[in-house]
Amino acid sequence: MSDAPVRRGGRTPWWFTLIIIIMSLPMFSFLYFVGATPEGSEARMLAWLFPAYVVIAAVCSWICYPDRRALAWILVTLMALSDAGMWALASSPQP
Repeated sequence: MSDAPVRRGGRTPWWFTLIIIIMSLPMFSFLYFVGATPEGSEARMLAWLFPAYVVIAAVCSWICYPDRRALAWILVTLMALSDAGMWALASSPQP
């Protein structure tokens, strides 16, 4: 038996691409996130890094879905949790 990874092949299905796009939409409100955080805080730095993280996670999950579906779903779940975290960070009162 070979140690080579089993390649399922194929393309990422349209419905998974749609899920990735929907999960990436909060990235476009990053100006709200930046404006809601105090200047010079770590929260502001996270708000500026948030769009880069979302793009990287979306592309990686889209690329790895045909071969590693579990990893793709984990990346989408982490993206959803980070979206919720950014909304919570931006909507909480800052000192």
